[in-house]
Amino acid sequence: MTTPRFDIPEMVANQASAEVTFNEGLARLESFHSAEVLDRDLTAAPGSPSDGDTYIVAASATGTWASHDGKRATYANGWLYTSPR
Repeated sequence: MTTPRFDIPEMVANQASAEVTFNEGLARLESFHSAEVLDRDLTAAPGSPSDGDTYIVAASATGTWASHDGKRATYANGWLYTSPR
């Protein structure tokens, strides 16, 4: 389950590895705080992103970003995608 507005993963009772869910939630919250978008015209993820780098995925995205057109992509040991609000 996720929260209805920001799609933050929720923990459930007796969940194994709850820290994974919690850490993903923190990363998503931090990505919302990031006001700086590095680029909004890329259709493919950059080769060496740094943690916290945020992009708006351009239309017709490929590779890792495929099917995430128009979403915010924030790198945090992997890509997190959020829909603009």
